[in-house]
Amino acid sequence: MWKSVTTPYQNINCIFPTKQKPIGKMVSLCVKDKNIKRVIVFGSSTMARCNLWSDIDIYFEFDKEPFRYPCIKDPNEVFDKFNNFSLSQEFKDMIYEEGVIVYEREPSLSILIGKRENCKKE
Repeated sequence: MWKSVTTPYQNINCIFPTKQKPIGKMVSLCVKDKNIKRVIVFGSSTMARCNLWSDIDIYFEFDKEPFRYPCIKDPNEVFDKFNNFSLSQEFKDMIYEEGVIVYEREPSLSILIGKRENCKKE
């Protein structure tokens, strides 16, 4: 686990320090969007192999198919965005198993998915 270096959000200690701030900005936008149920970060942003050039893989779980994704303006960060309407069940299962939940509208829902309980530095 890492220490947070910016304004805290759910499971921030599981996000690589150089990615915490842009993900925090994204989370603050998601809180305002009532169509977003859950946001999960996965891939290198949750691992020790992350570097300044790593992109941020982010999964949005929407109530209804989205018209557009939340967007932050930061030319130094690249987000690869996915959602529950565009992925196979197999890929979603991998995200639920390996990803880190950074926002939930109703936190009690996390019991239903196999999110990582311990943040591993890989």
